[in-house]
Amino acid sequence: MPPTVVIVGVACVVGAAAAVATWLGLRPPPVRVGGAPVPLDVVKAVAAVRAHRASAALLRQAAGQAAVAGHASLAAALRDEAAVLAAAEEFANAAGTQLEVEPLWPSPLPGVGDELWSRYVRRSRVARPSAVSPDNRYGCFALSARELADAGWLLDARKEQVGGRLCWTGTWAPDRDELRFLRSADEQHEALATLARLHARVVEERHRGLVGQVVEGQPATLSGLLGVCRRAGLGGLRGWATDAAQRRKFPETTAAYARLNGIF
Repeated sequence: MPPTVVIVGVACVVGAAAAVATWLGLRPPPVRVGGAPVPLDVVKAVAAVRAHRASAALLRQAAGQAAVAGHASLAAALRDEAAVLAAAEEFANAAGTQLEVEPLWPSPLPGVGDELWSRYVRRSRVARPSAVSPDNRYGCFALSARELADAGWLLDARKEQVGGRLCWTGTWAPDRDELRFLRSADEQHEALATLARLHARVVEERHRGLVGQVVEGQPATLSGLLGVCRRAGLGGLRGWATDAAQRRKFPETTAAYARLNGIF
């Protein structure tokens, strides 16, 4: 039997066992990174795994444990952390430098310095610059077609079937090109910065009260809300921030908040 089938089979068995344990009122086994247990709270978990300095492989393994135990938001957060770590290592290898000496990116946001913005950029990087994900997200920041349309890179963003998935897609603007975009980390940063300016302006104008509100156990900051905007869209920001049920329903959005909140 191929290894992948074995893994899926084990996941199904463990997942079923976790469901039975929950039904019986038993606690599922703890999620661990290496030998260290991870808090089930996603924000605390992200802080813990950063301090642990685990490898991407260990984080992916822990994400699998969280998934089969029924902790969807924690699983998404651990997968995010693994992707950020792997992307950072790949970036450093490609640039022939160390992670600690990466160059600063100029901040596009008033009141946010280059160092804090660069930290946000690094924690937003989850793939190779040339990557196109199965759900049709582009580049090192996994920008969706909807986001690229908001930033001016794509036209007429719409949802269509792409490789058997319903994904955002669109037509590249006349002065933009997909291959050029995927070959240029600078252009991808420009798109992320443009999107951040747009989202930050709307947060300031329409959702200022969300900044400082306690969400997922910690005060929401602009960087965390920008992460939510990227996943939920501007229309979904308030609902996610004010409704715990939505935060459970959309674990990838909750994971993005946990990964980016508190930077600025």
